[in-house]
Amino acid sequence: MKNPEAVSTPDASHLARLSIRSRRQRLRSRIQLTDAVIVALSVCTGDLVRFGLHDSYAHASDREIPYAYISPAIAVLWFATLHILQSTDARIIGVGAEEYSRIVKATFISFGLTSIIAVLTDTQLSRGYLAVAFTAGLAMLLFGRWVWRLRVQHDYKLGRYERRVIVVGNSSLFGLLDLINKNESLHWRVVGICRTKGDWDPSLLPGVDSSIPMVDDWRKVRELVQQTGADTLAITGAHAIGMKGMRELSWDLEGAEVDIFVAPGLLDVAGPRMFVRPLAGMPLIHIDKPRYPGS
Repeated sequence: MKNPEAVSTPDASHLARLSIRSRRQRLRSRIQLTDAVIVALSVCTGDLVRFGLHDSYAHASDREIPYAYISPAIAVLWFATLHILQSTDARIIGVGAEEYSRIVKATFISFGLTSIIAVLTDTQLSRGYLAVAFTAGLAMLLFGRWVWRLRVQHDYKLGRYERRVIVVGNSSLFGLLDLINKNESLHWRVVGICRTKGDWDPSLLPGVDSSIPMVDDWRKVRELVQQTGADTLAITGAHAIGMKGMRELSWDLEGAEVDIFVAPGLLDVAGPRMFVRPLAGMPLIHIDKPRYPGS
């Protein structure tokens, strides 16, 4: 973890957060474009390998359907499945195996849906075509993400996508920050501290600069977020906050574009309105933002 510079002004910090967020969005768009190109090449490869340059048709019950129509339809279904499973979620790009896992799941789901649709419509799709298209596509998608991961790791080292983190807790923060310092793949930069309990000196925390702003009340976390431009909240030892306080904090940060990570013992704060996923290599679990019906 890098030693942060002194916080200048809220406006400067806000602009820094927007800059990092825009870079993450551009990265995500480029990866999506790469996926789209790979999927299109995969179905074209399946058509070319199976049928060559000749016109190809799939036999249905009362008609013949050109593969020139079938291939784009499969590509759209495949890419849509990758999107639905959030394979380009900014929180998993370049970190852990979840990114690869979602690609594999999306590919098998797309293959299964294609087969089901073919059966329901009584369309005889070539097995060789499907085998080549999905096998080549899966291999190329995984390879493409691996190449992008190398690029992302390089950019992480340059600080282009690092998370600006506020840590919240008591003396348990000593252990958390020690893990953050050792886990280089996270690229977290602590920009603020909220001390929930005790009178220990935050300057003793490992890897933390004395110029980092600190508050002693979790109700001031939103102000700290605005001051530092933080985009991540890591909460440990939140028993001093309480479950009710945790819920109030999550609602208070609604619309602030802040990701919240909590210790596993605090999962009750999620309730039915949130989804949780583990953070690779850390004793924290990510809480997704609330989803509202019709939103």
